Amino acid sequence: MSRHRILAFVRYYLPGYKTGGPVRSLVNMVDQMSDQFEFWIVTEDRDSGDQSPYEGVPLGKWTTVGKAQVFYVPRANRGFRAVRDIVRSTPHDVMYLNSCLAQHASIIPLLLRRMGAIERRPTVLAPRGEMSTGALGFKPMKKRPFLLAARLLRLYGGIIWQASSPLEAAEIRLQLGVPDSQVVVAPDLLPRSQGAVSAALGSVAREPGVLRVIFISRIAPSKNLAFLLQVLHTVRCPLDLTIAGPVDDQGYWRRCESLIAALPPNVKVTVAGPVPYEQVPEMFAKHDLFVLPTFGENFGHAIIEALTAGTPILCSPHTPWSPDNGAAFSVMPLGEAQWKSAIEKWAQMSAAQLLARREAALRYARAYYADESALVSNRALFALAAERGRYSG
Repeated sequence: MSRHRILAFVRYYLPGYKTGGPVRSLVNMVDQMSDQFEFWIVTEDRDSGDQSPYEGVPLGKWTTVGKAQVFYVPRANRGFRAVRDIVRSTPHDVMYLNSCLAQHASIIPLLLRRMGAIERRPTVLAPRGEMSTGALGFKPMKKRPFLLAARLLRLYGGIIWQASSPLEAAEIRLQLGVPDSQVVVAPDLLPRSQGAVSAALGSVAREPGVLRVIFISRIAPSKNLAFLLQVLHTVRCPLDLTIAGPVDDQGYWRRCESLIAALPPNVKVTVAGPVPYEQVPEMFAKHDLFVLPTFGENFGHAIIEALTAGTPILCSPHTPWSPDNGAAFSVMPLGEAQWKSAIEKWAQMSAAQLLARREAALRYARAYYADESALVSNRALFALAAERGRYSG
């Protein structure tokens, strides 16, 4: 049986890693669904924030990357004509867009589709959290007018929306007025290997009296690092904070740097910068607690990565994850006094108590990996689009 061909657009792909979740979602999809679907991926020629293209990567032509074919588009050639030519010259059953707001990975293909400049194939769009209230709260003067114009132009007419959770499905329907029949919940896929789950508990001894905390995410207002730093101005316990991740917003990072400079002497900060995906489990395993005061996550790859490494979590309520009665992770409203109390409570735990929390995190991760419903729903989503093609607008 021939495989259905998926022509996917995404801003960043391998060997990129700085944007985290969106790249991993597509990588895992390719790895686990290539027996049923061919993936042809169109992406930028460099990673987020980089000024130069990837070294040793062929540009402007299809090349094999793992189980996928990838087209790295040169920065100087990413306009309407280039995208149109790629789509027209690449036979496909489904077009898969991994953003609502990315110009070359979503807006241009949708405009070409709406104008009839490319063949109208079934289209699946994964907004990757862009429709959350928290995400839309940043730069609303740009995002809101665009989304209004997109609705008036019927830019999203007839597409299938992929939501990573029921929460994201509700956000899509709320923000865009999309009918229920066009929104399908198909959660992000995890890596096939569970090796880290069984090996990541780690033997790094806790330094007496010092809580090792890690924030690993993009440095952007939506991830809310500044809130955490403000909380740490008030804690009295000895604490080591590692900040890892790429800087998405330089102005926001300057604000964070000012907050870091004013921290009390009991709080030490290490800025690790972007971390390659392969090094993330080890980094998590060296810490007692992962903190994520996010304003919104459509999935939150870092959450399951932390649990897989045996690292408990303190996060905001703005994720689709269900708390584990405080054992594997705690969910705390974004109030400074509440977070101060929670962090100081963690700092008072003994080594035996922290070990019990790490074991709870691993149990949670193992149970999540054992559930194959996400893979089933993703296969069904693309089979529906490819075989029926019934959504047209």
